Amino acid sequence: TLVDQAHRQATYSRAARAIAVLPFVNQNDDPDQEYFSDGLAEDIIFKLTRSRWLFVIARNSSFVWRKSTESLAGICRALDCSFLVTGTVRRSGNTLRISAELTDGLRNQTLWAQRFEVPVDDLFKIQDRITSSIVSAVEPVYLRQQEQVTSQNLANNIQAPNMQYWDYLMRARWHFWRASRKHIDSAQQLLVKALVVQPDDATALSLFSFTYMARVWAGWSDNPKDEIIEANRLALRAIRSDDSDANAHFTLGTALSFTGNLGQAIAELEHALTLYPQFAAAAGELGRLLAFAGRTDEAAEYILQAIDASPHDPHLSLWVRSRAIACFVDEQYPQALAYAQQATAKRA
Repeated sequence: TLVDQAHRQATYSRAARAIAVLPFVNQNDDPDQEYFSDGLAEDIIFKLTRSRWLFVIARNSSFVWRKSTESLAGICRALDCSFLVTGTVRRSGNTLRISAELTDGLRNQTLWAQRFEVPVDDLFKIQDRITSSIVSAVEPVYLRQQEQVTSQNLANNIQAPNMQYWDYLMRARWHFWRASRKHIDSAQQLLVKALVVQPDDATALSLFSFTYMARVWAGWSDNPKDEIIEANRLALRAIRSDDSDANAHFTLGTALSFTGNLGQAIAELEHALTLYPQFAAAAGELGRLLAFAGRTDEAAEYILQAIDASPHDPHLSLWVRSRAIACFVDEQYPQALAYAQQATAKRA
């Protein structure tokens, strides 16, 4: 179809400026420290998305390659990207030993590499140095401009988080992605602590909102109505805290979909994509809601956009299922069946 052709053309054109950050390797003997190395990589992904020139592969796709034996070139081909960021982390008491490397995976060339040994309190400064160095190495023309933008953002808009808060948040995120009832409960307990340290933080509030939605989706809630009300309340708090946070708008859009307020949910997701056009989860959720709203052509476009941004996402089967729904709404039953079968095959 024309939409599929556009999808392929867009993928090819973006590959030259696409970058993926793989999970940093935890070199501690303690596996419980994995949340820390994951958190460092996730923060670098977030910081790289500030560059409008780069196309940053979504976390859910790049983290699939944890402990993979595939070559860097093979990973680049699978993710349709040119550049990979890899690294290691060792935490010893109050000292961090971090190595980071930027590779042109298709050419097997190291563009930048550096080692750091710093106090834990300097973690956020190191993240910004790594991010600035990566952007500068990928496109030297942007060096001066990017340094100015990064410095201005850090000085005026982006304050380094409290280290205790960051630790609670990274642990909560680590548990959330494991998606079992026990892990979701642990994530909620950690988020309560994070919000005591740093109240009204949009990131923590959004994740807290999703823990309630996860409980309802999984059928663990004894009172789904109250938990969805709480999810909406937390998402609204996140937006009041930071109206420019794309993830907060995505969270509220998803929470509103539970209430039957389809129009406002769609508007929130559209705004999230205005703020962050590469937001795979928001595009996938928007495609689902548009399919139910009967806007099936638009639904297909957003679903393909989600797949573009995160081609190995664990939620891929849900996005393909949304294509099946769109075809069903259009009474294209053979296509609906085909997509439904694909969705079933792609389930993790």
